[in-house]
Amino acid sequence: MKRLLLLATLICMAAVTSHAQDDLRVWDRWPITWDDFKTVDSSVGREHSYLEFLLDIEESPFDEEGRLLIEPNVVAVAFMDKSQSWVDKNYRNSYELMYNQVLFDIVGLYRCKLQLAIDTNGYSDLDYHIQLLSHVIDSFCFSTGYGNDIANVIVWKNRVEHALDSITPILADKHGSKKRTREYVAMRAWEKGLLSWSNFSNVSESIGDEHSHLTFSLDIEDRRTSIDGIMWPVKTAVANMYRQYSWVDKRYRTPDQLHYNQVLFNLVELYRRHLQVVIDTLDKSKPDSMLAKIRDDYMRSLVWEAGHYCRSTRFGYDTAAVKWWEYDIRMRLDSITPLMVEKHAPAFVLPDYTLPWFIGMNTGGGFKYFGGGLQPLFAPSGGVYSDLELGYSRHILTLGIYIGGGRCKPDTLWAVKEKNTLLGSDDILTMDLSANYGFAVVDSRSLRIMPFVGYGMQGVFYSDAVNQTSGGPMEGCWRAGLDVKYHFSNEINASRSILEQYVGSVDAKVYVSRDKFNSLVGSPRGYTINVALGFSLLYREGKRRTLVD
Repeated sequence: MKRLLLLATLICMAAVTSHAQDDLRVWDRWPITWDDFKTVDSSVGREHSYLEFLLDIEESPFDEEGRLLIEPNVVAVAFMDKSQSWVDKNYRNSYELMYNQVLFDIVGLYRCKLQLAIDTNGYSDLDYHIQLLSHVIDSFCFSTGYGNDIANVIVWKNRVEHALDSITPILADKHGSKKRTREYVAMRAWEKGLLSWSNFSNVSESIGDEHSHLTFSLDIEDRRTSIDGIMWPVKTAVANMYRQYSWVDKRYRTPDQLHYNQVLFNLVELYRRHLQVVIDTLDKSKPDSMLAKIRDDYMRSLVWEAGHYCRSTRFGYDTAAVKWWEYDIRMRLDSITPLMVEKHAPAFVLPDYTLPWFIGMNTGGGFKYFGGGLQPLFAPSGGVYSDLELGYSRHILTLGIYIGGGRCKPDTLWAVKEKNTLLGSDDILTMDLSANYGFAVVDSRSLRIMPFVGYGMQGVFYSDAVNQTSGGPMEGCWRAGLDVKYHFSNEINASRSILEQYVGSVDAKVYVSRDKFNSLVGSPRGYTINVALGFSLLYREGKRRTLVD
């Protein structure tokens, strides 16, 4: 039913506006003809023809492929009103048509500039662009004697075409198949210092009195800042210039013109600071859509005041006015700075999180040294270990495995229980499975020291006289030691409801185990000293217990 109503509405709108649309010629860089001038009239003074134009902003409900959009696109449009455009039949020549074509292309150029402002800022001051356009049109008409000065018309024609050639690829890139996203747009932040002409990526020929143009943005980004060692998400207002969309006429790279753009950029920073104050004092539980609406409101005010600054200083010509604006903006910046909430703001109340449980993984290499009754039999064994840690507060349970390879000492003869055969090879394989309990006596941001005790199962495997793998069953043994971790990375990230901690460490431990191998004749008893070094990764997650103020 809704689709039928929408279709009926569109049909009615099309029927009402069909006649008006017939009289409108959209600017698209396609040459106009005398057939586009519906009225034949007599010359007025030096004016032998007249082109009625319109610059406006419309909301298109369709995308480029004709599909209906949920949120309409904001599009700048430029029209020629054919019903109000006239020509004296005695002057329907190619030179007069060229004059009108250049005039229409100027309208199209400012349509492109208006669309670029909409695309980069999300909002644009239509009245500002219309005033710019009217000023340039008046300058064009007077300087060319309403088309009678053909040489000057050709000069303007070349300048306008050059300006269109420089801005059209940018718009095609933003709206074409390879749509440019902000990640690929080179931005320049205000806090990077004073501007230089190298920050203006485009070189263009000026039309009218505007010899340079700084395209700016006022946005809100999700950044992180460290407060008490915790990385908290912080909404940050940012003031940037779009380097690709900022241009300068190389003939006007003067200190005064650069100063004019710097004062404009300072105005953007002023609005950024006001927006940051609102962000810092706003209830953190409010949805992001509210912040987006506030940003749009500030952007509208900024665009209006930026237009007022450009017009009142005559685009930098009036240096005295630029200095007055500079002083006024500096005073306003100084007044807003004390109100800004600092990054480590006392007004930012940290929520209460609980972080008792964690899980970790340790891996590395180690050595096993045999002592006591085992010392005459085995040389040191080298191997690898892997541990799983489960923790609550400072209490840690470790489940681990160690696999190592070693050798029997030369000239050692010993019998195997129930086989009474001699060892046929000097290669051995040791395996340990263990469960340990530890308590972290030191647990800081950079260091953890944990003594532990545990119980493990140890086995020795070897080759017998006929090269068949053999060995006794896994034997139980007690152990005790010390585990030390140095945290080279200890990052804590927080959100409104969850706090996550990631700890990367260098893990070193030493422990002694009491070993016995009842499978060996004579039941040799002894102990092993184990030394290990590796890396550790720990993950901890906490839940919020109080709200963020």
